[in-house]
Amino acid sequence: MTKKAKAIRGMGKGQMLEKMVELKKELLKMNSQIAVGTSPESPGRVKQIKKEIARILTIMSEPLKQKAAVAPQGAAGKAVKRTEAGKTK
Repeated sequence: MTKKAKAIRGMGKGQMLEKMVELKKELLKMNSQIAVGTSPESPGRVKQIKKEIARILTIMSEPLKQKAAVAPQGAAGKAVKRTEAGKTK
């Protein structure tokens, strides 16, 4: 795990969302500079911003993936269907 991933995991959900909004604004500004034809001060920063946004989205979706992995499954790998009484079909 990289230092950046550890730092992002240490943030709260609200902080992650704020950081992502900030990064998206910065990316929008840089993309508009590129579209107009001016050269951004650091062209490599665009790639870094995209990676950081993807890293935040990945970390935010991890709890959902863990819940899906814990869900009970039947013999054929399909989710178990439960009736109202709690018995499996």
